[in-house]
Amino acid sequence: MQLSLAYTALAAAFVMTQPAMAAPAYSTRNLASYCDPGHPTTGPQTRSIFNAFVEQFYFQRDFQGAVDKYVSPNLIQHNPQIANGSQAQVDAVTTILANYDGPEFRLAIVDEERRYGVVYSRFRGKAGTGLPVAGVADVYRFEGSCMVEHWDVIESLPPNSTNPVPFKR
Repeated sequence: MQLSLAYTALAAAFVMTQPAMAAPAYSTRNLASYCDPGHPTTGPQTRSIFNAFVEQFYFQRDFQGAVDKYVSPNLIQHNPQIANGSQAQVDAVTTILANYDGPEFRLAIVDEERRYGVVYSRFRGKAGTGLPVAGVADVYRFEGSCMVEHWDVIESLPPNSTNPVPFKR
């Protein structure tokens, strides 16, 4: 666990020195689907694909379009409350995020060598829902130009939090 935290901190420090959204190494626009597990990509191309996915999925909230373009239909899902498959992810996220504003910030980390992308974000429950602020880490594994596996970690701010600075920038 200590090594994992140290690796994450080191990766975060490195990414924070990089441009938030580098120009794509090649165009990902105007494609019905960019997802091809058999299509080899370089590390910078993987980063470019992941950044385009993050922009479309998290900030434009075009869940269906982003997943159709960048995620395998046979997505392996490790969240026990969501079925396998990309459409199950779209359905779950659409329902859940209808009650949340955000993300308020994000940090995208791409491990170009191991082919993983991680997004850290914070969401705030919409007024009147009573939902707390939630911190989310989504981890995606790539095969070729396609995201094929997903894990997430979700932590909600409890009403009796003893930490005065959780989820602060």
